[in-house]
Amino acid sequence: MYKLILVSLILLFIGFNPFESIAFAQASKKLKSNMIDQGEFNPALKGIAVLEGFKVEVVAQNPNIINPSSISFSDDGKVFVLERSQNFTKKLQASSWPIGNLKEGIAFKKPIPDKIKTLSINKTTGLWESPTTLLEPFSPSAFVTHDSFIYLADSGSILRYKIKPDGGLEMKSEIIIKGIAGFNEYQVNALTFGPDGWLYFHFPPGDSLLEGTDGKKITVLRTGGIARCKPDGKNLEIYSTGIRQAQGNLSFDLQGNLFSVDDQISSGAKPAGARLLHLTEGFDFGWHLAHRSNCCDPDLFRILMEGDDAPYSAINLPKVHATSSHAYTDNRLPQKFKNLFLVTDGLSHEILGIFPAKDKSTFLSSEYFTFLSSTDPTFFPSQITQGPDGAIYIVDQGCSNKTEGLGVGGRILRIRWQGTANDPEIPLRSSTSFSSIDEKPVGDLIALLDSEENFIKVASRNALIRKGRDAVESLVKFLKDEDKASEPKLRALEAIAHFWDKEVQSICENILAGGDPNLQLLAAQYLCRFASPGSDSIFNVLLKHLGSDTPELRNAITLAMGKNNAPGSADSLVNSILFYEGSDIRMLKVFARALELTGKDGMERILAVGDTGVKKDIRKILEVQIMMRTTPALEGTLAWLENQNITASEIVDLLKSLKNYKQIPNAILSQLALYCFKQPTMEAPIKIALLESLSCFPNASFKEWGNFLDTCLEDENIKTKIACIKMIKNANISSYSKKLTSRISSQEIQDEEKIPLLETLAVLKTNESIPIIMNILSGTRSQRESLKVRQTALQALFAIDPDKASESIQGLLGSVLFPDTLKSEALQLLEKSPSGARVLFAYFDSGKCDPNLLPAISECLKKFGLKSSEGKDLNSLLLKKALLADSNLSQLQLFEASLKSSASLERGKETFLNANSQSCIICHAINKNDTTIGPDLTFIQKMETAKIIRSLLDPAHEINQAHSTFELKTKTGKTYIGVKIRSAQNQIRLADATGTISTFSKNEIASLTSLKGSMMPNSITSELSYRDLLDLVSFLKDPTNNKTFSGASYAGQIKVNKGLDDSKSVLIAARNDGFFDLQKYGQGTSEQLSFHFYLNSNNQSKSLVTITSRDSFELRINTVLKTEQKIKKSVTTSTFDLDLNPGSNLIEIDFSKSKKPEGFYLHFTGDKINGSSINNNPAPKD
Repeated sequence: MYKLILVSLILLFIGFNPFESIAFAQASKKLKSNMIDQGEFNPALKGIAVLEGFKVEVVAQNPNIINPSSISFSDDGKVFVLERSQNFTKKLQASSWPIGNLKEGIAFKKPIPDKIKTLSINKTTGLWESPTTLLEPFSPSAFVTHDSFIYLADSGSILRYKIKPDGGLEMKSEIIIKGIAGFNEYQVNALTFGPDGWLYFHFPPGDSLLEGTDGKKITVLRTGGIARCKPDGKNLEIYSTGIRQAQGNLSFDLQGNLFSVDDQISSGAKPAGARLLHLTEGFDFGWHLAHRSNCCDPDLFRILMEGDDAPYSAINLPKVHATSSHAYTDNRLPQKFKNLFLVTDGLSHEILGIFPAKDKSTFLSSEYFTFLSSTDPTFFPSQITQGPDGAIYIVDQGCSNKTEGLGVGGRILRIRWQGTANDPEIPLRSSTSFSSIDEKPVGDLIALLDSEENFIKVASRNALIRKGRDAVESLVKFLKDEDKASEPKLRALEAIAHFWDKEVQSICENILAGGDPNLQLLAAQYLCRFASPGSDSIFNVLLKHLGSDTPELRNAITLAMGKNNAPGSADSLVNSILFYEGSDIRMLKVFARALELTGKDGMERILAVGDTGVKKDIRKILEVQIMMRTTPALEGTLAWLENQNITASEIVDLLKSLKNYKQIPNAILSQLALYCFKQPTMEAPIKIALLESLSCFPNASFKEWGNFLDTCLEDENIKTKIACIKMIKNANISSYSKKLTSRISSQEIQDEEKIPLLETLAVLKTNESIPIIMNILSGTRSQRESLKVRQTALQALFAIDPDKASESIQGLLGSVLFPDTLKSEALQLLEKSPSGARVLFAYFDSGKCDPNLLPAISECLKKFGLKSSEGKDLNSLLLKKALLADSNLSQLQLFEASLKSSASLERGKETFLNANSQSCIICHAINKNDTTIGPDLTFIQKMETAKIIRSLLDPAHEINQAHSTFELKTKTGKTYIGVKIRSAQNQIRLADATGTISTFSKNEIASLTSLKGSMMPNSITSELSYRDLLDLVSFLKDPTNNKTFSGASYAGQIKVNKGLDDSKSVLIAARNDGFFDLQKYGQGTSEQLSFHFYLNSNNQSKSLVTITSRDSFELRINTVLKTEQKIKKSVTTSTFDLDLNPGSNLIEIDFSKSKKPEGFYLHFTGDKINGSSINNNPAPKD
């Protein structure tokens, strides 16, 4: 067990050197920070606080950018921004793509495309200006710029677009990687170019068949990870696996170490939160996807998230929703912030600071601190990075963590060091100061490698790479100069590796043979990656340093030894393991990866150690064996099981290691079955370990395992029995249905066995077990069974057959032998199916139901009603029986109590407006603001609750004579039904249930007959649940509801991009203060919002319309522009004198595209006119 030594930061970080600590901590501690609210300097930043000494500035916001998701800086200092449109929802059309012969990947197509923009940086102010949209990709998830290309992850592929010299894009894209799994928003979330010039990218958990441009394919099953390839998509290779959701960035420090956050907050894994990973080639970090899961569900059989199973895995950040991370590598911060690592937290709206402490070959930390915080709930830091000016940049997407883009908000924040009393200000460099670096000659670029500024060294390295082989001679000379410092030489070696040949290989061999440890490390990594395998010269130089005392160098050399795989490599690696006495927590994992690369030769050398009988050596070599996951290693595990020199506990460890494999060949399963047959007296821990591992292979064939499973089911050890039952469940071995049903029928088995038996029968859908399960629930056994067993039986019953379960359970709901706990669970299960909904209604109708269950039952019937008219009828009948019957006064009392405690006025208002296609506002007025087809509801708050409920549920019970329903027949044979409203002389006007008003001259009327029924359609209340009804009544009874729709028109229609085929019309209402808020409609300045409503007049008349708004708009009446005919204009208020025609007059307000509209106040005056959201008042015919 590794000793935990806490790293002390203590706020000011005085003289702190993170590389002096050897800390290891599984749970990190959050420290307090001295924060300064930036609202003191800029009111727009009120609520954003940052660590003392730093200053936050807004460099871009609406309208230049809207809901930015990520940014990227090109080598010449240009800035690119990805904007996100509205969030993915299940209502959107799904798009899919094939992944070889595996299951398809899925993403949701957005109705409004995302955008990639480029902006110019003002050299004086530093602000980002003049946005230009370059691309509107289908469903992008990440992008990065590199060497005049935009690289974009989109729907299972990575594409690249060439940036033209004029800044535009060549619109013909090139797919460089395809076959990436994905599900909805779980896509490629990070793209980064490493110091080696290769593209590193995250691929999400799933089944991926990655393929590069050279045809190389790599299959990765049930997990996510990091892969890399050359910029053109060639030489694809997997870097790390076992990663759920790398977010925002993959980040390299100056020593070439790769880091990423892995977000776990909603994964069901432990610990809940995020991990900061030091990514190492060949490592698996433990997160795997459950069998048959499309997304998100962890494979709890294989997951390694905490404790001693995976101590190398992470710096854990509990309760953090990590959205991005970045290792700061520039020099524009004080020395005490060297090696600062920043993590964005979308949950707490914070940026966290960490100093990862060096621990052998990895990094760990026990503490972190708040670097920046925000009190704004829409502050969502989706990315953090650094710019060419040396500043830290935060992409604030401007929305909550549950959405992506609302079409408003979002900004880019720049953070720089403005100084303290002890640390003076450090000015930023110009973002474009090195935009012409490619024009410098090689000699000047070589000289710049000696710069004290890290950014300049890196920029010079990149420019030297672009010079091609013309730079190699100068780079070689620079590397051989003994007076040069280590870090400039690192940049030179990174550059020269791009031109790999025998000369560069020889240089790396010479560096590794003897030189600076940092250079030796990089040389070993390059020999591992780029040299052809089987080289004796490389083997000799690697062997010399295989026992290095520098942990990270030893790891790199060990891996290189495996990849080179020259004769003698396997022997050398096994000997290195046997003589290793160090405590590096990653070393054994590296040994395993290296020996995997040596194939069968390495496996033979491992097995040979077992033949020696030396216990110490066997224990050491088995520690490596159980970490391996190749086919030769799997065959080696079987060979070890036959070895007489290993202990029972070592056999258990070997069998548990089978979980390392995602698939197991039938031939291996057959050999394992044979092994079990030869072990008639196998110990219980060995059986359990084998059964638990076999549970991980639900697609495998277990035809030869019958005898072993039968033996385990009859084993005296209860834990063995349970492991066997769970294995049958997880492997879905349906042939055991009858045997398990027989076992559950026995009354002699223990509860400990009954519960997994019932759970397994549920998975196997064993109909034969239903009578026995019912006996457990209600029969002769019920009173002898524990509550937990009966609860499990109830869940199993519904899992096997919901319809039969509903029918069987109906009689139990009113039984005194059925406890309340089971009744409550049964109701939750019943509401999930139509048959269950019918049972729920019958249960309430029986009079035995708890009155408090009415809301839940009604909600269930409402859901049923969405699929069936029967559900609507049952829901309507349920509410009438509950709330209108004189015998049910208790329900009315509960309703009244709920009005005060849990009703929502806002939801009630939405119900009033948008209950369904026949909304209340079509017919009913509040404060005489609209048509009066139905009764005016202005004073309804004075009405008794019971009367309001009856008016809603049984509108025909009491009809106001002024709103009687009539049937009108014309002389041409047509029939109209509606309510008579104000009519001119010799005319009759009828308003129907849709709000449409028809006018008839008395000469064309054949008959007019009064009807007994109400105009209010029954379908309105049949679609409302108890909760909807409660909210609606609460709204109607609220004294302020007539203020809700103040002004002449309280509702109207919004359209996006007026006149286009894909226009969407949305009904909106004014706020309580009469303001129409438009900020959540539309997505950007390229789209136009149009608001319209109707002014209804009985005759030719005038109306005075007043609009108060800070937005630019045009006003039209009946399509005629009126904006230029203002009779009065103040700063924000415009008044118009409009001539109205008889009937409905269309009033349109079109807002300018140049700026995202905020909203407006609207009022009108006039004699005998009213407003309407729909065209329901055609002009009279006569």
